[in-house]
Amino acid sequence: MSRIEDKEKHWKFSASDIEEREFWNDYMKAYEKCIQSTTSKSAPWHVLPADDKKTSRLLALRIIVDELRKMNLQYPKVSAEQEKLLKLAAKKLKP
Repeated sequence: MSRIEDKEKHWKFSASDIEEREFWNDYMKAYEKCIQSTTSKSAPWHVLPADDKKTSRLLALRIIVDELRKMNLQYPKVSAEQEKLLKLAAKKLKP
């Protein structure tokens, strides 16, 4: 209705939307089957609301941060030889 009532959204409206609406339940069943059939532990799907960009973006960021935390990322270890080179470099660079 907002596409009909709001002049700025008129361009989004198509008469075919009314006919396609009759297939909504079929589309949703196919969509859910597709998501359930293709998601996996190593590559999960995350369904986000499309009608609220702010919430969608916040949820996407939350998922990314949670996944990064699970990875327990750490800086690479520096060898004893690299430590010596760093100390030598620091001596040369200090005024």
